[in-house]
Amino acid sequence: MARWSGWTYLAWLWLLALLSVACQTQPNQVFIEVDGGRQALTTQAATVREALAEAKVELGPLDRVKPDLYTQLEPGLAIAITRVKEEIETRREIVPFERQTITNEALAMGETRVSQLGVNGEDEITIRVVYENGVEVSRTEVSRATVIQPAPEILVVGPQGELPSTPIEGTIAYIANGNAWLMRDSSGSRRPLTTAGDLDGRVFSLSPDGRQLLYTRALSDEIDLPLNEMWLASTTIVGEAPITLGLQGVLYAEWSPVISQPLLAYSTAERTASPPGWRANNDLWLYRPTRPPLSGEAKTKAVEVIPPNTQGLYPWWGTTFCLVARRRRLAYAGPTKSG
Repeated sequence: MARWSGWTYLAWLWLLALLSVACQTQPNQVFIEVDGGRQALTTQAATVREALAEAKVELGPLDRVKPDLYTQLEPGLAIAITRVKEEIETRREIVPFERQTITNEALAMGETRVSQLGVNGEDEITIRVVYENGVEVSRTEVSRATVIQPAPEILVVGPQGELPSTPIEGTIAYIANGNAWLMRDSSGSRRPLTTAGDLDGRVFSLSPDGRQLLYTRALSDEIDLPLNEMWLASTTIVGEAPITLGLQGVLYAEWSPVISQPLLAYSTAERTASPPGWRANNDLWLYRPTRPPLSGEAKTKAVEVIPPNTQGLYPWWGTTFCLVARRRRLAYAGPTKSG
């Protein structure tokens, strides 16, 4: 009985030894492809991550590993590492200027002038460049900022063809390309009264007898300067220079319909930084211009009829006035009342 117990004990020891050997991790030979080379590694590591650590292969934050880091090792497994790197580049790009053409009736038919030279602009572009194993694989535009604004080339050309002349009755004044034009008796007689191209269109009124044109010219955009300045041009004397009336910041103006007594009524406004860019004074002035011939600067003093008043609703809107021929009265209309 004691002998049998000894053999039993030895059998148990032999079985335990076999189990211990079976439970031990067997070495695996794997291959690591990195940085243009291929190396063999015999390891008892369990995962790809452990094998790379044993081979002292360091991974960058963007590097890719195939198969995944937590893949279990198998004999002959090939581990491929792709080195990924990103770089940021900036470069300048030329933005070609545009070409604009404006027809100006003041020029002869077919004549062309350069009003403004074109200037190319520049954009600064930020680009992300991706490299894999040292080879560029992609370029992506990240942002674009304008460094220099392009300026258009502006060509001013004369009319491309003569229109047939059309008879008209009386006198017609109109604005084209910021200039005042006049036609009398026929459309073929049209001629420019101004050439600076700075009429703002707030005031444009032909006198009842058709002999004088009242208009306003825009001033600089500076906030400290008035909106405009009122001028007077003769429509009967060719080549006579217009004169300034010395009246600035005019929002409304018109002639009295009484031909025998030339009279102007006008209202003013102040320039503001907030939209729409002005605040009406809601005032009213009467002005009697000098009789032709006109020359130099008019010195007549204006007479105040209604003092400035910027209170109430919609102060920028202002009061609209209209001179009435009969009974020499004045009609007006505002945002809240009329009379």
